[in-house]
Amino acid sequence: MDIKDYAKKQLSTVLGEGESSGLYKTLVLKQQIFSEVLPDTFSMEYLALKLAIAAVVWKAYCKTNSLQLNSEEDLFFEYVMACFKTPKMTTLASAFSEYIYAADEVALSEMCLAMARYMFKRLKVEEKIQRGAGDPKISPALEAIVIAFEGFRTAFENEFDDFLFSDFEH
Repeated sequence: MDIKDYAKKQLSTVLGEGESSGLYKTLVLKQQIFSEVLPDTFSMEYLALKLAIAAVVWKAYCKTNSLQLNSEEDLFFEYVMACFKTPKMTTLASAFSEYIYAADEVALSEMCLAMARYMFKRLKVEEKIQRGAGDPKISPALEAIVIAFEGFRTAFENEFDDFLFSDFEH
């Protein structure tokens, strides 16, 4: 499989994954204000953020592995943007771009936190909660969503590693 086919396969996988409802239910349990966010709104934000994570990781991995010939580093991003050509996708495209921008100035290791915090801002959900005296603490919902996105990022990176190294073995 060449890198273009792999990018299409990865995009198809991200678009086809529908596990946002389980995470949404967990977030509602952890922070009641999430019940005010419509499930469809959350699903759209969730998908936009996952696409942004994948696009940022793709570009970083291509740079790390010197895959800059023939614009491989922008390949995944270009395939994502091609999905946004219909008017129905305008909201998703806008959210995707904002998440990319939210992670622009942070290290790859901090990207999921930066994007999750931005998601909370877009959804108008407080990322810190007050528990008794003292400074506000990070909400359990923010913690849960960062863990979920870090898991996705790690899996995406590991699969990319597997692809790159299997490709070099043949």
